[in-house]
Amino acid sequence: MGTNAFFRYTEFITRRPFLSVALLLGLTALWGSGTRFTVLDNDIRQFFSHDSDDARFLEEHQTLFGSDETTLLIFLDGRESTPVEMVSMVEAVSGAMERIEGAERIDSVTATSILHSQADELLISPAFGAESRITGTHEERLALFHDAAMGGERLISRDGHLAMVLVRLEDRYRDLKLLGPPVQAVEQAVTALIADSSIRAHYGGVPFVRYGAIASMMNDLGRLFPLTVLLIGLLLYAMFRRKHAVLLPLLAIGLSCLSTVGAVSFLGYKLNPLTIVFPILLLVIAVADGVHFLSRYHEERSAGATYREAVAIAGGRIGAACFLTSFTTTIGFASLMLTEMQILRDFGAVVAIGVVFAFFTVITLLPSGLALSKSPPSRPGELISTRIEQLVRWMLQGRRPLGFALLGVALGVVSLGFAQRAKVDNFLTHALPVDHRYTEGNAQIETLMSGIVPVEFSFVGDEGVFRQPENLRRLESVIDYVKTRGIQNAVGLSSLLRDLNHKLSGRDVLPETPAAVAQLLLLVEDNDDSGLSRIVTDDYAYARVFGTSVDIGSHSFLELKHDLDAFLARTFEGTGIQARVTGVATVASVAFLGLVEQLLFSLLVALVVIMGAIVLVFRSVSMAAAGLLSNVLPLLMGLAWYGIADTYLNPGPAVVFSVALGIAVDDTIHVLARYREELTRHDTHREAIVAAVVHSLGAIAITSVILVAGFLVIGSSSFPQNQQFGVLGAVIIFLALVTDLIFTPACLMLLRPGTPRGRDD
Repeated sequence: MGTNAFFRYTEFITRRPFLSVALLLGLTALWGSGTRFTVLDNDIRQFFSHDSDDARFLEEHQTLFGSDETTLLIFLDGRESTPVEMVSMVEAVSGAMERIEGAERIDSVTATSILHSQADELLISPAFGAESRITGTHEERLALFHDAAMGGERLISRDGHLAMVLVRLEDRYRDLKLLGPPVQAVEQAVTALIADSSIRAHYGGVPFVRYGAIASMMNDLGRLFPLTVLLIGLLLYAMFRRKHAVLLPLLAIGLSCLSTVGAVSFLGYKLNPLTIVFPILLLVIAVADGVHFLSRYHEERSAGATYREAVAIAGGRIGAACFLTSFTTTIGFASLMLTEMQILRDFGAVVAIGVVFAFFTVITLLPSGLALSKSPPSRPGELISTRIEQLVRWMLQGRRPLGFALLGVALGVVSLGFAQRAKVDNFLTHALPVDHRYTEGNAQIETLMSGIVPVEFSFVGDEGVFRQPENLRRLESVIDYVKTRGIQNAVGLSSLLRDLNHKLSGRDVLPETPAAVAQLLLLVEDNDDSGLSRIVTDDYAYARVFGTSVDIGSHSFLELKHDLDAFLARTFEGTGIQARVTGVATVASVAFLGLVEQLLFSLLVALVVIMGAIVLVFRSVSMAAAGLLSNVLPLLMGLAWYGIADTYLNPGPAVVFSVALGIAVDDTIHVLARYREELTRHDTHREAIVAAVVHSLGAIAITSVILVAGFLVIGSSSFPQNQQFGVLGAVIIFLALVTDLIFTPACLMLLRPGTPRGRDD
C-alpha cells in the first residue's frame, strides 16, 4: 500500500470521525462476540504433530490400552506415623477416590490385586484392606506385595511409611474443560481425610500440572495485563503530556485484543500457556505504531501544520511505514506456523491475527480521535541529544562505516559459532514455579518413590504371538534391560506369568511350553482384577510393557529412546513383531528433536519474506541489505548466550527469535522510511542518514523502552517458560535498538541506496 493511499484513507477518517469510530466499534463488537467460544488448553499433545508416524501409533496404542496422561498421583508421606496407620489411610483415600466422578481405576496397596497361593488356592486379591483375602502379618503381606508383578515399590515403600494412590481418570478428562472438578474433588477429599493425622499428602502427575498451569495462566493474565497497561500509560504520558496520547493507543489495543480473542475463538484456536500472554504481547507491539503516529503528528503540529494537516501527514508518512512494520511482525509470528508443534502454530496464528487487527484499529482510531480532540501541539522533548547526533556524524566519517560494518559481521560470525551449541530441552517438572505445590509434589514423588513420567513399550504381532514362550522371554529381556536404563517398576505379560508360575509351582521362571502358558492364562483371563487386560489384548497380538521414569528432560530422554529402540530392534529381529517406545511424553520428546531445525527454518523463511517486502516497498535491494545486519545480529547474539552458558532453552521461549525478528525489523523500517524521505531534502547521503536517525530515533527509543518494559513484565510471570520468554525478548529488543543505532547508519553509508537532492560527497 503506497503513501498516497494512506493519505487518502486518513483524510477520509478525519472528515468523518464519528462514522469511523462507530464502524470500528461495530466491527469490534461483531468479532468480539466470539469470546464466548474461548477455550483454554495446555494438553501436552500440542507439543507434537498429530500427523507424525509416532503420533498415529500412539493413538492406536491408547485405543487399546488407554491414555497414560490422565493419571493423578497422590503421594502420602507417613514417616511420622506407623506402617499400619499408613495402610489404613491408603484404604480410606482409595475408597474416597472410587467415589470421584470420572475415576476409572484406582491403584494402591489396598486397591490393586496381586497373585498369591494360599492353602492350595490361587488368590487374586489386594494385600491389604477390607476386601483382602490374603492372611498373614503386616510385614508378611507387605513383602508379598513387593514381590508381586503388579505390586512393587511404585505403590508403597519397603518400610511401609510412604505410599502412592494412583487415580486413573476416564480418557475424556484429557479435555481440560472437564478436568477441574475431579482434580478439585480429589484434593478436597484427601485434605479432609488427613486433617487429623500425622500423614501428609503431595500431588503430582500430568493432570495436576495441567490444571495448575491453567489456574496460574489466569492469575498471570489478571495480574500482568493491568500492570503492563499502567506502565505503558505512564510512559506515554511522560513522553507526550497529553491525555489523548495515553487513551487513544490503549483504547486501540483494547479493542484489537477483544477482536482477536473473538476471531481466534471463531476459528477454533485454543489459548495455551503461550497464547494466553498475547494481550500483553499485542499491547507492547502494537503501541509502537501509535507512538510513531503521535510523534509525527506532534512534530508536524509543532512545525505549524493544522491538526487536520498534521493527521494527514502522519497518516500518509507513518501509515505506510506502520503497514510494512505490521506486515513484517505478522510474518515473524506467522512463520511459526511452519513448525510441527501445535502449540507453536497456534501461538503464531493468534498473535499474527492480533497484529493485523491492531494495525487497522490504530490507523482508524488515532486519526479519528485526534480529529475530534483538535489537540494543541506537544513537544515531547529532545528525545535525541546533540551527543547522539555527533556520535552518528562521527561514525559516518571516512572509513569508519566500513569498520563498523566489519565489526558487525565479525560479531555475527562469532555469535553463530556459539549459537550452534545451543540446545532446546523441556522438563515436565519445570512447567510450574519451583514453589508451586504440584512442583513440590512431583519432586517428592521423584525423590522418594518411582518417578512421574510414564513410559510405554508397545509390541504388535500376529494373533496369539504373545502366547509363545520364546516371545515371552523376549518381553522379559526387555523388562530387565529397561530397568537398567532407569525405567522403574516396568511390568508386562512376562512379569505376570512368571509371578503366576512362581505362586503355583514354586519355580521363579517363565512357563517353558505353549501348553503351560495356556494353562496359566486360563486362571486369570476371566478375572478383571488380575491386570491381564492392561498388558495384552484378548487375541494376544498386542502386548504392552509400562513403567515410570524420573523427569530427565527431552534431550536426555531422546538419547535413552535411541538406545532402547536399538535394543528392541535387536531383540525382536526376524520375529515379525513391531516393537517401539511410545507414550505421550515419548512422542512429545521426539518432537523436540527437530524443533531447533524447524525454528531456524521458520526464521529463515520469515527473514527472506521480510527482506523481500522491504525490497518491494522501497524498490531497492540496497535498502533491504542495509537493514539486514542490524536485525540478524541481535538474534544470533541472543542464541549465542545459550551456547556460551551451556544452558537449555525451553521450546516455548525459543519462539522469541521469530517474534523478535518481526519486532526488531520495525525500527529499521522506520529509519529506512525516514531516510528515503530525507533524501529529497538533503544534498548528501550523510546528511540524509543523520537527519533520518535524529528524527526517527526518538520514537524508536520510546517504543523500544515500551517493548523492553512489556517483555520484562512477561518475564515476571509465574511460568518459568514465560519468564525466559520475557527476559530473552527484552534483551533481544534492547540489542536491536543498539545495533540499529550503530550498524544501520554505517550500512546505509556504505551502500548509499537512493539519490540525494544534490551531488553526493
